[in-house]
Amino acid sequence: MNDIVIPNPVPMHLWARDHWSTFAYAGHVATSQKHIDKDKMRTDADRHPHGVGYRQSMFSDHRTTKYPTRLTGGREINDHDDWDCLDDAEAAGLLTWGTWVNPFVVLTTTGLQAFAQIMAYENDPETSRKWSKLMQSWRPPTGPVSEEYLTRTGVESADEEFGNAVYSALHPTHA
Repeated sequence: MNDIVIPNPVPMHLWARDHWSTFAYAGHVATSQKHIDKDKMRTDADRHPHGVGYRQSMFSDHRTTKYPTRLTGGREINDHDDWDCLDDAEAAGLLTWGTWVNPFVVLTTTGLQAFAQIMAYENDPETSRKWSKLMQSWRPPTGPVSEEYLTRTGVESADEEFGNAVYSALHPTHA
């Protein structure tokens, strides 16, 4: 058997559906200013006991349920749940998250760009069913946004531009 060592944190180029769907959920949480619903997270109770949701705790097997995370190329990581995917997204510079009592998410500028791209894929009938596969090739843009570009487009800052992109992706009829 050919075992491949997966680095921790898992680099973005290895992310597949589990990472990207967890990030998309975190993006929705961040843009709606809500807290993470622990019942919507795949949680390994041994690794993250504070991440177990109320409904999950009602099942007698919640302590023994293990969740692998799927990666590109059909690979999987054992003992890697959605909380680990959030940690990987934080290490990749897409978000910050905190507190186990009321877990919150804040997207970084790069995270807003990635989330806007996901929303664009979700809202396009041609790509809505395969956005996580399309995101596997997504890479953050390099370099800062130039002042000339900001002046030409009429936005005050790069943050405003990314906020506008996210708003347009979330509200396509108002774009």
